[in-house]
Amino acid sequence: MPHVSRRALLGGLALFATPALASERRIDLRAGYVPGFEAAPLFTMLGEGWPAAAGIDIAPIRFSTAAELTDALARGVVDAYWGPVSALAAGAPPARIVAGTTVEDIAVIAAGAGFARLASDPARPMADAAVRHWLAATARRVEIVALAGDGALDALAQGAVDAVAVREPIATLAQARGLRAVARGAEIFPDQPAGAFALSTAFLDAHPAQSRRLVTHAVRAERLFAADPARAAAPVIAALAGDLADAPILAQALAHLRFQPDPERLRAAAEKLGAGVPAALIEAGPYRRLHV
Repeated sequence: MPHVSRRALLGGLALFATPALASERRIDLRAGYVPGFEAAPLFTMLGEGWPAAAGIDIAPIRFSTAAELTDALARGVVDAYWGPVSALAAGAPPARIVAGTTVEDIAVIAAGAGFARLASDPARPMADAAVRHWLAATARRVEIVALAGDGALDALAQGAVDAVAVREPIATLAQARGLRAVARGAEIFPDQPAGAFALSTAFLDAHPAQSRRLVTHAVRAERLFAADPARAAAPVIAALAGDLADAPILAQALAHLRFQPDPERLRAAAEKLGAGVPAALIEAGPYRRLHV
């Protein structure tokens, strides 16, 4: 694979600049998010000031759960969704996924060399399906225990299970406590969908040009993580520190992340897992117009 310099990557990002036309009025966007790395591109683009420079004033609105955010999107309380793709697919609100965000965010963590009981979170069906696929592919005979991610490390510490499937930054936090990562990311399932950026159909219909710009900013933010990881991560850490973990853990966890913006590729990966995303939920036009 040819080496691409950091300077070349940053130069390429400049091609995505989308200044507002003088004749266009500014618009507001209510961006709902769940505290998690699925929303990382949102905070990076805000930190860089790209939407404001393009005439889009974004108000981030925090929701405790993806179900609450999906409901708010359905009721028109927010215009944009930044969160787990599985909740969006299950809720089927009047919205379209215009870009993927995080992928391959799952790790299997164990206390010892082997394990017989593994906790996996059925509330995150794509991650759960990816873990089951990995277990089958590696011919591991393991009992799977349904357990939410928030309680998984406690269950591991108490001996209720001897391995857990958790997402970032919990996986990095577990390693900081001396636990072992048995497998993570693409080892478990390449392109395993995690996060999505969606816009309401009302916003897409009313603001097609601004919708394309927002997708441009999202892709630009995701590429900045490759070109300048520290710069891309700084506003994410500032926004999420305390919600998810301390800043040093977040910085380490972000280094494990991978982004995949193509919404059709997101849907294809979900189909392979048997946890499909309806075709009607995908709007690939803005991404395709970027010719990337």
